[in-house]
Amino acid sequence: MLVDFNEQKRTATAQKVSKRAKDILVDTILSKPKESQINQISSIVVSKLGDMTPISQQELTKYVSQVFDNLSKEQIRDIVDNDFIYVKRIKDKIGELTNTYAKERFKIGIDSNKIIVKENFTFPEKLSFLNPSTTISKSLYDREASMNNYEQKMIMEVASLENILFWHRNLERGKGFALNGFSSNHYPDFILHTKKGNTILLETKGDVYDNDDSRNKNILGKTWAEKAGDNFKYFMVFETKKVENTYTAKSVIEVLKGL
Repeated sequence: MLVDFNEQKRTATAQKVSKRAKDILVDTILSKPKESQINQISSIVVSKLGDMTPISQQELTKYVSQVFDNLSKEQIRDIVDNDFIYVKRIKDKIGELTNTYAKERFKIGIDSNKIIVKENFTFPEKLSFLNPSTTISKSLYDREASMNNYEQKMIMEVASLENILFWHRNLERGKGFALNGFSSNHYPDFILHTKKGNTILLETKGDVYDNDDSRNKNILGKTWAEKAGDNFKYFMVFETKKVENTYTAKSVIEVLKGL
């Protein structure tokens, strides 16, 4: 095995220079009054958070300053030495807080009729795919978008129901039908239409996806169905796991038969 000692030396030298630069930065910060210490360490972290629209830089700085209000000298040194860790923790916490706030405001908007459901989607005349799915009966298009094994198994069972008029594999990334909720847009996996005139959104979930993201999507889907009217339904369907306010691949079939 050949070892490039020059490269190792350059790496070691760079690490020493970086460590020395951080030590100088910490010494400079600690030489200032407490308020200036907090302001400077906050500015360093905020500069690394990046764009967090709609939160302004001023609001970010204020929040981070509050988090760092009672830092010790050792903590300041640790933040400078491991800034990437603190930046990630703070970014994750801000994301958690903003999602909670958005969820609360969404509920208030729904309950006060400030958020409504309106028609804003039409099926395109034709679709083309690089990797289409296999042909399955009652699909709205000649070929639909690709699916995983569970999705394909689910929709084949759905398509075999006598009351299903057509189904469509909903597209994502701005191309399909989306539910605009309190966080990001939700694109349910399937759109079904029955002979009785019912439109059904079906979101399939593998059993490992029993998490907060799925629960938030389910709340959004159920809210959409309630606001849209009796002829609109939303069902989240786990493969086999029984999750509150959802169905399994087996139990949802009985519901779909009645629609």
